[in-house]
Amino acid sequence: SAATDEGWAADPRKVAATLIFVCSRAWLLLFLAWRAHERGGDARFDGVKDKAGRFLVFWIVQGVWVSLISSPVLFLNASQASSPL
Repeated sequence: SAATDEGWAADPRKVAATLIFVCSRAWLLLFLAWRAHERGGDARFDGVKDKAGRFLVFWIVQGVWVSLISSPVLFLNASQASSPL
C-alpha cells in the first residue's frame, strides 16, 4: 500500500484529517487564550485553583475529553489501510 511504501504523508486521507484536526484545535487554542487574556483569566477554575484534589479532577476530565476528541484521528493515522479521499 502507499502508506507503507512511501510513508505516512503519502496517504492524502490521513494528511487531510490531521491538518483539519490541527487547524481546528489551533483555532480553539487561540480563541481560549484570547478570551482568557481579555477577561484577565479563566473564571471557571477560580473555585478550584486552591484545592489540589478538585483541580486534579478537572485536569483529568479535560485529559479524557482531549483523548476522546482526538481518537478518530489517532485511529485513522494508526491504520495500515490506505484509501483515496
